Amino acid sequence: MQSSKLSIRLFGEFSIKSPYYEFRTAASNSSQLTLLISYLVVNQGIEISKDKLAEILWPDENIKNYTGSLRNLVYRARKELKKLFPDEDREYILFTHNSYLWNPNISCHVDVLEFERLNREAKSEPNDESRYKLLSDMHALYQGEFLPAFTSIEWVLYENIYYRNLYIDCTLNMCSFLYKRKRYDDIIALCDQSCLMYQEEERFHRYKLMAYLGLDLPSAALDYYRSTVNFFSQKFGIDINPTLNDIYQEILSRLPSMRLDINSLEEDLKEEQDSNHTFYCNFDIFRNFYQLNRRSVRRSHSKHYLLLLTLDSLDGYPMDVETTKEEMQILYQLLSTQLRKNDIFTRSSHSQYSVILTVPNEYGSEVAERRILQKYDQVKQHDNMGLTVERKLIE
Repeated sequence: MQSSKLSIRLFGEFSIKSPYYEFRTAASNSSQLTLLISYLVVNQGIEISKDKLAEILWPDENIKNYTGSLRNLVYRARKELKKLFPDEDREYILFTHNSYLWNPNISCHVDVLEFERLNREAKSEPNDESRYKLLSDMHALYQGEFLPAFTSIEWVLYENIYYRNLYIDCTLNMCSFLYKRKRYDDIIALCDQSCLMYQEEERFHRYKLMAYLGLDLPSAALDYYRSTVNFFSQKFGIDINPTLNDIYQEILSRLPSMRLDINSLEEDLKEEQDSNHTFYCNFDIFRNFYQLNRRSVRRSHSKHYLLLLTLDSLDGYPMDVETTKEEMQILYQLLSTQLRKNDIFTRSSHSQYSVILTVPNEYGSEVAERRILQKYDQVKQHDNMGLTVERKLIE
């Protein structure tokens, strides 16, 4: 006998699945259906007024006959949901007291609601082993962010951040449990898995470094420390050395006590990455380079220019977080390959890069600026994004 229980997934790609049919957000005209069903499912047991639903579904649109639009959307949703059990007379979306709600009598497994249930039980569970089991089940449910394709919608963004924070707390609590029991290999595996979701979460990297030290692998810890520092510097323009300094000092104290000779020092200082790329550094190092350039102006035959590159929305709307991330990564790759090897750049804000150009004369700086602007227009992925460049002689 086939199960009559629905499986509803809101983490990662949205889907509603039965033994007979699976609805996904595939077609462009199904976005509003997804948002309607998702909002009703997440708010199970709550009657949502027509006004509230219209505000949720069309937040930036002035729809005069929203009642008709909403009625039509609900009709489409019911028609689509009917395919889940075509031979049964099920009513998924109820209308009562001039409001809509998801039918509470429909048997379904909803990943986000199960995620919250496990979180509540874990918080109230006094036994450490039982709590860890609940946290593990909770961690396994998080197969992606909450409706990631719709984070430009305000209510989705709030839910997205809420579940993200729950996932991070869940992971950290699991790490704490494992660390107390010296299960260091499990910590490394857990942090590797969790970093696939949120590589920018510093505490995951801290626990992984602590696990390497717990396994008495200071050399592996040092390599991972350096790669982590480089990642944050190149990706976000952030120097995380201060927050990991205690771990770094512990790593150094565990390393075999040996002195470097000058050849070893030279090898250690050489670039590990492709030296054909432009030099990228964090903002503090960039500031030091700027000050050195100012001091050497009188003795240098070259000109040094400070450039500020700013990404902005061309349509006047606030920039979407994910779009900005994507375009900043594109701009990073562009600057790495289109500038000269002796130029330097850094990330100076969430949507800006700063560059120090070394050129023979002002014309050279103009050529470099034009090349950056033209190349960015060719490779950018979002037409509503634009790049501006400000330029100033370092003197």
